[in-house]
Amino acid sequence: MSIVRTALKEAAWVFVLSRLTILIVSYVSVALLPLIGQSAPVTCIHGIHNPCLFAWYHWDAMAYVTVAYQGYSFTPHVAFFPLWPLLIHFGGLLLGGYFPLSYYLAGLLLANVCFYFALVLLYCLLCEDFEPSLAKRALFYLAFYPYALFFFAGYTESLFVLFSVAIFLLLRRGKPLDWWFAGGIGFLATLTRSTGVLLSIPFFIMYVRHFWVPAKRDQNSWLQKINALAPIVLFPLAILA
Repeated sequence: MSIVRTALKEAAWVFVLSRLTILIVSYVSVALLPLIGQSAPVTCIHGIHNPCLFAWYHWDAMAYVTVAYQGYSFTPHVAFFPLWPLLIHFGGLLLGGYFPLSYYLAGLLLANVCFYFALVLLYCLLCEDFEPSLAKRALFYLAFYPYALFFFAGYTESLFVLFSVAIFLLLRRGKPLDWWFAGGIGFLATLTRSTGVLLSIPFFIMYVRHFWVPAKRDQNSWLQKINALAPIVLFPLAILA
């Protein structure tokens, strides 16, 4: 429990500092730099339609909001996996659900909540094998590397990283039920992004390390080995679902 409490604290300051940095950069970019086709910067005092509020409503974020708000009703050859829009949909309903703004804000909120807990789990995972100082640096590097801005926007990245770290943490423990929890989370990860199916590779590697290296080959029964391997089918099953 002490590690969890420390993880919550260490993740909190990194999370808050990185979110403040992104918000400041967003404000400066929108408020001080002109938009394409404009000769002067816009003001951020525009009520509900202000450009600062919608600074992150672009590209795939718009598509996810559209799916969450209207369903799969646009370009048929573009595929967005269902779990993230579904979460945004329910989050948007809790925030009102009558306008796309509710779903946009739900996407931002969910992405940042998922990223915070991904930091917490990452700290716990790294403390299993490394010094706490290394875990702290890892959180900082993850939160501040250039592409970390996608963990702020209403994209799938935060949820996918949360699922990925959770799987590795469960595989690291390797208890009988952990394999099934890892498989279930792998199923959800694949429902989030198609690349989730690739998480079955480290699953299999960790399975071999737990049960088939010479030092451990005879320490577990066949029932235990089958129980641990069976959940791997959940990863590709999500694509069929």
